[in-house]
Amino acid sequence: MPPSGAADNAPTERVAGRTTPAARRFPGGVGLGGSHRRVGDGKVFEKPYGKRVKAPVESMPKAPTQLLDGALASGVKNFDCERAGGVYAALVRNAKMEILAKWGLIFLVICVSDPVVTFHHRNAFQSSPLLGAQKTPSPTVTGWQVYTNKLLGYQFEYPSSWVDNSASYNSQRIAEVASCPVNTCDDVQSFNVQMSKSRYVPDPVPDNWTKGKVSVAGMQADRISTDHGLDDVWVRNNGNWYRLQLFYGTDVSKRQLGDLIFNHILGSFKFINPQPLLTPAEYDLFKNIAAWTLDSGTANLSCNDVCKEQPALYQVLSMRTAGVEKQGENNDVDTPYKAVVQNLAANGWQKCKTLNDEAGTITETYVKNGKLLIVGRHYSMGAGNGLGITITTSNPLPRKSQPVDNPIVSVTSDWKTYTNHEFGFQISYPSDWKVWLAGVDRAGSNKMLTIRLATKQYGGDGFRVMITPLNFHPLTKGSPSDYPIGSNRTEESKSESSLGARCDRGIMIWTNVGSYQYVFTPEFVGLLDNSFQLKDVYQKILSSVRVGIF
Repeated sequence: MPPSGAADNAPTERVAGRTTPAARRFPGGVGLGGSHRRVGDGKVFEKPYGKRVKAPVESMPKAPTQLLDGALASGVKNFDCERAGGVYAALVRNAKMEILAKWGLIFLVICVSDPVVTFHHRNAFQSSPLLGAQKTPSPTVTGWQVYTNKLLGYQFEYPSSWVDNSASYNSQRIAEVASCPVNTCDDVQSFNVQMSKSRYVPDPVPDNWTKGKVSVAGMQADRISTDHGLDDVWVRNNGNWYRLQLFYGTDVSKRQLGDLIFNHILGSFKFINPQPLLTPAEYDLFKNIAAWTLDSGTANLSCNDVCKEQPALYQVLSMRTAGVEKQGENNDVDTPYKAVVQNLAANGWQKCKTLNDEAGTITETYVKNGKLLIVGRHYSMGAGNGLGITITTSNPLPRKSQPVDNPIVSVTSDWKTYTNHEFGFQISYPSDWKVWLAGVDRAGSNKMLTIRLATKQYGGDGFRVMITPLNFHPLTKGSPSDYPIGSNRTEESKSESSLGARCDRGIMIWTNVGSYQYVFTPEFVGLLDNSFQLKDVYQKILSSVRVGIF
């Protein structure tokens, strides 16, 4: 019989290519009175209060928590199980099983709602009543709202408690709804829709993935279930492929809730008549040069350095193309680019700014009578080449005033402290921050320590610390810093980049003590907008640092 502590360490199993809880707890149950008798062949006969159900024994997954093999009849295998008040539960894809037993162990099998089956056990020579099992209350969703994409022509329902994150993509061709706003929670469930001219479905699918069929908008669709909580559903409509992505999150306890939500979303998904985009006059200059994909949204544009002058926000039409296909080579974007530039020059457009990020993207800004237009090229051996045009379709839009995000923080007794005596280092940080990374690297005989303190594993506030030997490529080009580290002299290095439509600023602060250099780098959200000033919480964390404490 399984150990009594099995419920404390519930095993997991692979179901539909995903790791799911191997068992559900059943706190109580339906009273099943009467005694049980062992039958010579080890089978359980039907009783008046229940009936026997069957399924292939091979369908039972093997699990760490097992019954003794000797307690099972011939051909019966162990299955994932968990003990809870005398009840063993297993998660299976088919809620119909046949359980055979011998040696005095009798199993009564009751099928409950998919996909849970409960297994009630007792010794055959005892006559006390069996307690049955009650199903754990199913998760519920209170209220649904409707998302509609008029450009691509589809709509679906999603929970009223969820939020629409589509604006973060700045494209009407991408929709996303999620359980929380972007970068505000560590474990999010989300539904994403994108349209493309082609699809990618691996064949064969990798191990631990599954491929099946599902109905979407009355049409058959492919569903690919991965082993990391992400499902892809591909459905075709009017010659276009729609990729519906279901992200369950990493918390396996939310799996049942995710199934409920995503089944409802897929069931409510439908196509509607799309409304074509209105195109500005400039579109006619380029429409016959290549096969374009059109989109609309907002963008920040300026002829000036955005680190010197904040760009204005406009409504825009965007045009994208992969260029001209070339057999065995990356697509040709230079030929359509030359045609675009020639048409601009012939119609009085002047180039006012060029940016090259040295990573394959070149962006040029053009102006005519105060109207702005951007032409961008991207070269990539992996993702492929691309050409894009962004045309303003409005006057500058009013900006919403953003409150200054710089709360004053007090160092309290619940702050945590990280100490590393090998590197002579100590730092304190607020209780809602964590040490997400603390690793020692080696470069020959040199040892280096890298630390990341942050509110979230990805995104959010964060502070990086790098400790390296002074004889291993130390930072030397800096200026005196206004941020002290104890009584030690500190230096800083500032950087800013305006390769895109925003100004990215960064600062590194360091001090040299003994044979080590200690470098502190706040992540980009650690600075106040349009400045190099550290937010208050970063200043307080930096002021807590002690170095040279070997």
